Amino acid sequence: MKDQVRVAAIQMKVAWLDVEANLANMTRLVTEAARNEGVELVVFPELASSGYVTPKNKAFMIRYVMTAQKIPGAYTAGLGEVARKHGVYLVAGMLEAHPLVAGTLYNSAVLIAPDGKLVGVYRKCHIPSEEKHYFYAGTEVGIYQTELGVVGVMVCADNAFPEMGRLYALKGAEIVAIPYSRERKVNADLYKSIVTCRAYENQYYVVAANRVGQEGDLVFEGRSCIAGPLGDVLASSQSEEEEIVTATIDSETLIASRAWQARFRDRRPDLYGPLSQAF
Repeated sequence: MKDQVRVAAIQMKVAWLDVEANLANMTRLVTEAARNEGVELVVFPELASSGYVTPKNKAFMIRYVMTAQKIPGAYTAGLGEVARKHGVYLVAGMLEAHPLVAGTLYNSAVLIAPDGKLVGVYRKCHIPSEEKHYFYAGTEVGIYQTELGVVGVMVCADNAFPEMGRLYALKGAEIVAIPYSRERKVNADLYKSIVTCRAYENQYYVVAANRVGQEGDLVFEGRSCIAGPLGDVLASSQSEEEEIVTATIDSETLIASRAWQARFRDRRPDLYGPLSQAF
């Protein structure tokens, strides 16, 4: 990992089913982050191209499918342009149309390099609740070698599975970017607690970007945060408004945490067999 990296979690309002409006807003926010914060890695929320799903509804499903973007396509090209203009890595959630099978969707996130090129596509692997009516599950983890370090990409509910976080650590992840669409809950601190717990137990950095705004009955809570390998919150939002949350992360803290607590050495995979078995 690079000695120091300036990262940003951008919580934004997402215009429902309006890719052009969302891309314009993302462009504005990246410009602001790059100008005022000097960031090198920017993370946007889940499904930032399109907005979230509704309970199963045929009319909405048709509109939703029509909003989906292929990769490469106009959405990734627009992200590539703004990444190249400001010399930053971008992670952004998107509604992805299957490359071959019409009407088939993935809940995806892309990693774009500072030269505007696509580094990788991650497709959400853990599909919860109403999303099961819309999305196929991904089949591969998202681990990418970059000039910043080894960047892992998950999407929202993936981070609720500790097995996934540990897998990323064992594959070398140093920074994990997680686009979220977490709605307002009774326990407003739960989301932040999960993020910091994953960062601590796997001794890496987590940049979690949640969205804000409302779609139908869903109100999204924001409160984006950045957590470190010591389980500390490096920066967080306390609002449900658009906001850019930034922090500087460093390799020394990551290495020191792993040297002091040899968590990977102390693992007992001989005891964990049931974790890989179907329920």
